Amino acid sequence: MRYWFEAVSYAMKTGDTAQIDSVAHKACGACRNLRSSVDAIYGAKQHVEGGGWRISTITLDPRSKAPSYRFAVEVDQAAQKLMSNSGQTVERTKAMQFVFIAGVIWEDDHFVVYGLEKLA
Repeated sequence: MRYWFEAVSYAMKTGDTAQIDSVAHKACGACRNLRSSVDAIYGAKQHVEGGGWRISTITLDPRSKAPSYRFAVEVDQAAQKLMSNSGQTVERTKAMQFVFIAGVIWEDDHFVVYGLEKLA
């Protein structure tokens, strides 16, 4: 679970979404949407400064049963700026906190995220 959020932070900072793809189930719509957002930013010759997601808590849903598990994940996002490649600020975002419900399932030899829903 932590690796997926680290992969998102890495993608936001670099535009490289390969790590997200490696831990996202092919049916994960939220994963595809997030990847598309990163691709759109970098495709528009923009980049993100700051930001990044840091997990503050992860709580397993006790009703989860193998092979799939659900977690409540509290995430802190640092303030960030969307910048043009010429150095102009396009947009600023304040630091925020989110709560996600994330579903993971064992596939091949590792867990992949199959669903993600932002609650707050």
